[in-house]
Amino acid sequence: MGSVSTFNFVLFFLVQCWCLPASALKTYIVHMEDTNMPSIFSKQSDWYSQCLQSLSSITDTVIPLIYSYTNAFTGFAAPLSDEQVQELLKFSAVLGVFEDMLYHLQTTRTPHFLGLETPTGLWEGHTTQNLNQASQDVIIGVLDSGVWPESPSFNDAGMPEIPARWRGECETSPDFPPKLCNKKLIGARSFSEGFRMASIGDTQELVKSARDLNGHGTHTASTAAGSAVANASLLDRWGRNLGP
Repeated sequence: MGSVSTFNFVLFFLVQCWCLPASALKTYIVHMEDTNMPSIFSKQSDWYSQCLQSLSSITDTVIPLIYSYTNAFTGFAAPLSDEQVQELLKFSAVLGVFEDMLYHLQTTRTPHFLGLETPTGLWEGHTTQNLNQASQDVIIGVLDSGVWPESPSFNDAGMPEIPARWRGECETSPDFPPKLCNKKLIGARSFSEGFRMASIGDTQELVKSARDLNGHGTHTASTAAGSAVANASLLDRWGRNLGP
């Protein structure tokens, strides 16, 4: 098959930080049934806060909401004791309580289980015309360790305008100014409050932006939606990104 023209995939990036347990409290994600929310509350976050403050096991310290979730599912994240978790599980509106675990970002079998071992990967058997049509106006979201926006994989040369339906943002920080987002990397955000609440020392200072610190997120993002990089090589061997 002939060479495939530049694809118009765009990318937004979310940085997820997994926290370690503190000495007395652990961070939990609480899945709530939002249809149970009393009408006196105008916002789900207000309802969640009230549920937390109603716990009989609460001390004089107010339990903070780390995050309130409203899109993929409804619920919140908060630092809780074992006793508070057991009490929450008795609430009829609580569908489940899940400890925020520490996960290691590692795999060596990505091409195999994604079916990307052939030269054209997922596009095997499709014509150039099919690929051009299928790759138009696509937004890919990646949840990982961050992104290195200066990578040539995120060059937006030849990209069309950002899709009008995009409602995200390019979160700014001292090491990630908004100019680093473009028509390829259309957004980036960092979600590090769970990590910060864990109080695990100096490492907290390293997770306050969407910038990638270990390369994993940049690798996965460029695999899924990276631009073609000419003359890429490692250890005197030529290579190409797995994505289009």
